[in-house]
This record gives sequence, structure tokens and C-alpha cells, in this order.
Amino acid sequence: QNAESHYTLGVIALKHDDISSAISQLRQAIQINPHHPQALYTLAQQLQQSKDPTNLLEAISHYETLLEKQPKFADALVNYASA
Repeated sequence: QNAESHYTLGVIALKHDDISSAISQLRQAIQINPHHPQALYTLAQQLQQSKDPTNLLEAISHYETLLEKQPKFADALVNYASA
């Protein structure tokens, strides 16, 4: 499978409030393509919202990876600043 397929499955899982499956699919997407902007952003967002300190560190890492490639990604900048 490709990164886009995993990203899409993650988004579908989110729409069904299956956060655990969404996070798993999004992690797989960025394992395949570590610079997939939407997967990085969506995964970071979900991890940040979990309020778990370990997840928060992972979220920050994903925001940093995303912002290295797309420094003007406004929503990522706002979330990164609040993490």
C-alpha cells in the first residue's frame, strides 16, 4: 500500500471517531512517506489532543518535520506553538 491509502484510511477512521485506528493508519502513512504533509499534520493534531505527555513529544516531532518542509503551513505553526 502507499502513504496516501493509509492517510485516507486514517481520515475515514477519524470520521467514525476511531482515534486509535486513525493514529495507527497515519503512523503507517508517514513510515512510507515521512514528508506526507497532511498525514504529519493530522497525526500530530490527534496526538496533541490526547494530552498524553509521550504523545505530545511525538506530536511536536511531527510538527517540526512538517514545518521544515512547509514553514508557512499556518495551522501547523499555530498548533506547534501551543504544544
